[in-house]
Amino acid sequence: MDPDQFATPERKAYPGCTYCGRTFAEPGEIAGLRARGDVTALDDARGRQRTNDHVPSKVLLDDPLPTTLHTVPCCQRCNNGFSAAERYLACLLECVLAGDTDANKFTRPKMARIFNEQGSSNIRKIISDSRMETPDGTFWKSDTQQSHMVLKKMARGHAAVNGFPLLSDPFNFWVLPLEFLTHEQRNEFEYGISDNRLFPETGSFALDQIGRAAGRREDWVTVQPGRYRYSYTVQKACIRVRIVLREYLACEAAWDHP
Repeated sequence: MDPDQFATPERKAYPGCTYCGRTFAEPGEIAGLRARGDVTALDDARGRQRTNDHVPSKVLLDDPLPTTLHTVPCCQRCNNGFSAAERYLACLLECVLAGDTDANKFTRPKMARIFNEQGSSNIRKIISDSRMETPDGTFWKSDTQQSHMVLKKMARGHAAVNGFPLLSDPFNFWVLPLEFLTHEQRNEFEYGISDNRLFPETGSFALDQIGRAAGRREDWVTVQPGRYRYSYTVQKACIRVRIVLREYLACEAAWDHP
């Protein structure tokens, strides 16, 4: 067998939450706990009720949402638990791209509305406090715990949609603005080109042709132009998910093959 050829691995189904792995609570279980008056167990079971979570998060997309938007099974507790972090990341990206916390300068009306909502006061404060003015320009200090939680969640969601639920932490994970990638890093991220050959300028037609010839560029799926795109690939012994938000923020997560 050609060492560079690999058989399509068997897809797996997981009977619980895509993100935490807990088994879903059935209606009969909840009814029984309610009848017994077991408040603690009932609260836990309610948190394990099955919901459907969108991949990617709806707050990162504009309305109308794409009709092909995927969902994965998710417990109620995880679904609720990610909401604030998702809103934070979406709001942060708008402020960074606008260069300001003035929602009137946002290019996404949906995010201007969310940012100005009374319930977003904490997010507004966190982002405003993270702004730094330097001689080199305006910088924003990201709350990495929140942003990384959301990005790992979406990477897991894409893997689960393709039949590989992954509960462990990725062995490789990074987040960086696209403009901070070196020329070689950008080529490898976009096209899977990682050797030391000379290539045309990033974004050029010639480089796009090289990527297509290598069978790489087609790996990218644009969920909504200018808002979200991703790539899911099985490469040798690992599963690799790449994400780009707002054509600004890049993320990559890779797991050992389950």
